[in-house]
Amino acid sequence: MLNTDLMLRKTLDDYCQAREQAIAHYRAALRLHVEIAAGLRTLGLTGSPYDSEPRLAEDGFVRELDRMLWRQALNATGLPRYMDDEARRLFEAGLERSPPPFEAETVRSTLVSSAAVADEMFARGLYNLFQLRSRAHLTNRREAFKLPAKVIWGGMIDIPMTRLNGRLMLSHYQRDRLNDLDRVFRTLAGEPFEPHRLSSALAVAFQSGDTFEDGLFKVRGFKNGTLHVWFKCPELVAKANRIIADYAGAAIPDGAAWSRPRTPANATSGGAS
Repeated sequence: MLNTDLMLRKTLDDYCQAREQAIAHYRAALRLHVEIAAGLRTLGLTGSPYDSEPRLAEDGFVRELDRMLWRQALNATGLPRYMDDEARRLFEAGLERSPPPFEAETVRSTLVSSAAVADEMFARGLYNLFQLRSRAHLTNRREAFKLPAKVIWGGMIDIPMTRLNGRLMLSHYQRDRLNDLDRVFRTLAGEPFEPHRLSSALAVAFQSGDTFEDGLFKVRGFKNGTLHVWFKCPELVAKANRIIADYAGAAIPDGAAWSRPRTPANATSGGAS
């Protein structure tokens, strides 16, 4: 269940107040550093000791602070459990380009609207995870698809590194896919989700064998690069198939999953100063 009530009603104002205080303190620190350097120059010195100057100008500090606060706010709502790798990358790309000021109106609008499409985000992530697209499906959105009790994924094992090390080595480029697999099924099972727990467990298991098993999955790796994944809970597969069927019948547009936080028209575009 999303934690939007707790985040938005009880702590959002605290977040915003702390942001304003941090900006004010940093601004004061910059002024003090200028005064310190000026005083030292009266003694014939070149200024403050090496590396004592704050690394970021005020604008840079505000951008970094806003990135931290947006990530914290997102995690506080529980939305990451519903976001696939594509949605997470889109969110991070928006923050890296130009994070919107972390202000109450912007945050509330963004997180509430994103929470409203959380189920759609989850469905699209599940659908895309297993690549259930086909040429027929593109022309008939209501054609049925079903997730089987076992899937085989290619390209999951790093073959050159496996040969070099003499044991199975996961492909670094497929860890996000494994993370999405674990996220989807932990969420369907109502279990806690820890990012990259599955890939870490597989890496440990592959140190001495080729198979990993827990309450949800049995996973076996092969030197030809494939992973065979068995789903141990038929009821979770049934849940997944219902979601896939609903999504295939009325898929949301790609852009509806997660949009970059947008600054309201009456908010400043450059952050607090």
